[in-house]
Amino acid sequence: MKEILVMRHGKSDWSDLTARDYDRPLNAKGKKTVPLMGEVLSRLQLIPDMILSSSAERARQTTALAAASCGYRKDIVWNDTFYSGTEKDVLQCIKQLDHEVSRILIVGHNPIIQGFISSLVSSGSLNMGIPTASISYIVSDIDEWEDINFYTSMLKWTLSPKLVKAFCKGTK
Repeated sequence: MKEILVMRHGKSDWSDLTARDYDRPLNAKGKKTVPLMGEVLSRLQLIPDMILSSSAERARQTTALAAASCGYRKDIVWNDTFYSGTEKDVLQCIKQLDHEVSRILIVGHNPIIQGFISSLVSSGSLNMGIPTASISYIVSDIDEWEDINFYTSMLKWTLSPKLVKAFCKGTK
């Protein structure tokens, strides 16, 4: 079995209207919520074996913050196609992973992330919103990454920062 965690980047800063979309950083809220989501991964003992991320600035910042707060200490694989490509490009990247890797975290952007999740777990007809900094947990009953395809995995859950905060308030 292989496990796929998919995270949308945190909220981005729109204060500089002259900045290229690719170069937009996280805003204050993004910098606060992303570490919370990394902590969720740690508490659920879902620390990835490998992180693959978009190379855009807000995804880079999201990845660094989430990795630090979940305890991930390995190299990060930066991928331009996670910013400008399609869900098929994401799938092709995964198919090339070493079979020793069991659990991955992908960090990227909508609509690619939403389309990727939908295509992995359904015929592409799953129409769910993916809020910023949300994490989806998907499992695939395969032994080798090269065997992963669309429509062959199961979505176990999706957690948003808003939902995590609501649960945290309810436990105090």
